[in-house]
Amino acid sequence: YESNLWDDKLDSINNLRGIAKGYMLENFLTFAESKPRKNKKTKGVVLRTVHSMKGLQSKYVFLISLQTDKFPSSRSSIDEESHIMYVGVTRATEWQWVSSIGQSRFYEEYSELN
Repeated sequence: YESNLWDDKLDSINNLRGIAKGYMLENFLTFAESKPRKNKKTKGVVLRTVHSMKGLQSKYVFLISLQTDKFPSSRSSIDEESHIMYVGVTRATEWQWVSSIGQSRFYEEYSELN
């Protein structure tokens, strides 16, 4: 039984790799979010964009790869991006983890507060 379970998981990962190949991360996450979950009570990891977290909360939240001109985006105003960052850092009910790549104004400001 255990061997079949691992084989199924490996097949799922390989299928995910095949689907994700050729996608930019943002496009892939949009694609992944559009797929309905079979059982909403299933525990596991849920990948979401910060934009899609508005109005939702999770026990644990990981905000990864904050980077100048990526997040915050250079295409939006600083006010819009500040609001999105606020949404991101207020979604966790128990614990959150924030990381950056290179310099990030938001990461530096967040680090000073925590």
